[in-house]
Amino acid sequence: MAETYAVGGIRSDEGTGVKFWLDTLKSRLWLTLVTYVLYMTLYLLTDEVMREFYLGGHSLLDYVLDVGTTLVCIFLFVQLSIFYSHIISRCFMSFDKPYRHLLVYSVMLLLMNNLTLTCCRC
Repeated sequence: MAETYAVGGIRSDEGTGVKFWLDTLKSRLWLTLVTYVLYMTLYLLTDEVMREFYLGGHSLLDYVLDVGTTLVCIFLFVQLSIFYSHIISRCFMSFDKPYRHLLVYSVMLLLMNNLTLTCCRC
């Protein structure tokens, strides 16, 4: 029977490689929804223009377009982040020193995500 090791949401089944819990579309959609709720909460708390937009008398189409484009952008960002996560885990994750490699993995993922957001602003 194969042994299973777990480090930071990553499972390693000997003989089958590394599997992520985000390999299903359902879990990626849930992550997108959670990210959207956190993003909107932070945005509404910190941006007065955004509060005026959502509390103002705009048409329903304006709200639907805003929510739709925001959800699509967040879904694409989540997909890129999961892609980076797969690539970084293949390069940097090892189970002989899990905490050191998990720290390197987390920092690299943070840097890649910030680089993606910086490039999207230009």
